[in-house]
Amino acid sequence: MVVGTLLGACGRGESIPAGPPGGRGAAEAPETPAGEGSGEQATSVSASADSSPEAAAITQLVRALTPPDLTWTSDRLDARFHAGRELLGRLKQGDPELGREALRRLLADNPEEITVRNGLLEVGAHSAPVDARPLLDQLVLEYGHRMSDRTEAVRLLAETSPARAEEILGPLLRQERLRQTMPDQEFLLAGWLTACERTGTDPVEVLATVAGNIFMQDAARHRAVQELGEHPGTLSRATLEVVLVESTGNGYLRRKAAQALASSLPAETACSIFKEVAEKEADRNMLIFLLNILEEVCG
Repeated sequence: MVVGTLLGACGRGESIPAGPPGGRGAAEAPETPAGEGSGEQATSVSASADSSPEAAAITQLVRALTPPDLTWTSDRLDARFHAGRELLGRLKQGDPELGREALRRLLADNPEEITVRNGLLEVGAHSAPVDARPLLDQLVLEYGHRMSDRTEAVRLLAETSPARAEEILGPLLRQERLRQTMPDQEFLLAGWLTACERTGTDPVEVLATVAGNIFMQDAARHRAVQELGEHPGTLSRATLEVVLVESTGNGYLRRKAAQALASSLPAETACSIFKEVAEKEADRNMLIFLLNILEEVCG
């Protein structure tokens, strides 16, 4: 397995290595149309770029995703961006050999540009998911890699190996406090939701844990509360009611909890909850919000 072999070069806790200074992995600058200064940074492209159709396609992708000169006009930048996204969309549906070539190029050349790295990883993950899984596991779990790589790996693992993503992300999201450096928790939660959607797993238990965990990052809690409103049920309601009266000072979170309750419960039930909370509310701004939502929902 190509990736399995290359992973041996990635020491535990070390970043993906760069390719050798010469020979295979030597730098090759993208071509520039005559009379136009693209200003593209030289991107490391293997000397074997034209040795196979797969390698040639990946070379084209690298050039398309390499950031152009900032002096380009907006119409050229826009056209280039859309062309790059279109090419990426086509290649990620390629056969496993194309995916393996994308992974090989990422590990051998170690490009600096985030857009290039993400594109290679995406093509590899979608075209060759079995080959990519060990690398994605490593990026998600191990400290020392670029955080942008680790964050992208969470998304791609959820999209291409959802059962494995659930195994990794579920325990992380259930922890009261993370004990290791990880991508932001909102991305872990987004990956969990994607994986659950693909496997048919009920996400509510983890959503309730995240929403009610005051040590969780705010963005993750906000997303969890919103999602609970879209997954009505006993646990969702109980969690949202607790968050609604939370005394941590996160007024935005409390408002989202109220909105989630309003959208997921019968009007009569929601109004009863809001009236009870409003009678005891000490925060003037929150009280005004509750009165407004009572008028809107209850008439």
